[in-house]
Amino acid sequence: MDLLSNPTDTDSTKVKFTFKMSDGVNETPRKVVEWFHNVQQAFAGLNCTTGTLGKQMLQKFVRGSALSSFNAAAIPLATAAQTKAARQAQAAANADNGNDAARANGLTATLATVQGMDNDTALRVNVVGEAIVVGALHELATWLPFCYPTKSHNLSSIA
Repeated sequence: MDLLSNPTDTDSTKVKFTFKMSDGVNETPRKVVEWFHNVQQAFAGLNCTTGTLGKQMLQKFVRGSALSSFNAAAIPLATAAQTKAARQAQAAANADNGNDAARANGLTATLATVQGMDNDTALRVNVVGEAIVVGALHELATWLPFCYPTKSHNLSSIA
């Protein structure tokens, strides 16, 4: 992929960046750490600041069981973000004293929008979507090391 030397300037010099995809199988802890570092560099170099873009990029960076684990982790995080946003919007609407009709209408419209969110909508919300992707990456980080086979799983030799 081509990364921008200045991620916020689309006219800046592009730098070719290549790294291996993760499939979550037989990857050493060192390879997992390297992969996460490369993902962070790719996110920075592509100016990835939205959840939608982050998820699209990760669909290209992982495959197999690693991809399944990322996607599975993203769903409850998106649901939790939707629930939290709905609670906050409801609380704001409830706390409004009704003295300003424009404000009350805005709060009601925001509440309706938030209540209509789905996982894809949550990913598009600034900061929320990015937090969902980062959270799913953290979940993936806890899962990947367990895919590396250890020297021995034979516990009977301990007794």
